[in-house]
Amino acid sequence: MLPVYIGAGISVALLIVLFILRFTKKGSKKTLSRDAEIVKDIKNAIDKENNDNTSQNVYEKDDVLVPAKVEMKVGKGANILPGKYTILSTDENRLDLNIKIGGYVRVYSHGSEIILAEGDTIMPIAVGIILK
Repeated sequence: MLPVYIGAGISVALLIVLFILRFTKKGSKKTLSRDAEIVKDIKNAIDKENNDNTSQNVYEKDDVLVPAKVEMKVGKGANILPGKYTILSTDENRLDLNIKIGGYVRVYSHGSEIILAEGDTIMPIAVGIILK
């Protein structure tokens, strides 16, 4: 009977540790969904690949970063609010961007403006984008 109590005690201890780890990781992220995030701290949002800060992608407060192959929904209470946005590439070498908006893939250039309506979806195909 003693081995049963030891096994049950170990199981309960593992469940408590897993429970604690789940909630500490969940509260530490400030993201809208899987990988998109709204930039809140401008100093920490400078392009990490470009250390001399001469990047054409200068992030500002409330920019939405959408990584490649992640579909985001537009709407109140969703990932992105409806409105007019300027599309910027996260890769300085790729200025033509394939982006799927509302079910259709189209080529947009760096700096293009789009209007996203309630219920639309947006997904960059190959390169992440910044919505200003």
